[in-house]
Amino acid sequence: MISINLLPPTILLRNLGQRARERRLEQNLSRKTLGEKAGISSETIKLFERTGRIGLESLVSLAIALDSVDEIELLFKPRPIRTLADARVRKRVRGRR
Repeated sequence: MISINLLPPTILLRNLGQRARERRLEQNLSRKTLGEKAGISSETIKLFERTGRIGLESLVSLAIALDSVDEIELLFKPRPIRTLADARVRKRVRGRR
């Protein structure tokens, strides 16, 4: 199944930062308190919430602090088998491009 996403990465990142901000506010946390809980600076959180830019390790730390680890775990999860062709065991092949 082909997935078509028309949003550019910058918009996806900005939306992610905004959702993290909403989650933080739902839990009534200041940036400073969340930063202390996650082990990152409040300035990093501010930049993330505004632009969506953040390092992966900091993103995972934020997810842990915001009780959102399950959502991180869903990234790159194997897709369910839908056809017999999907069920066939394939030999590992290097990517070509």
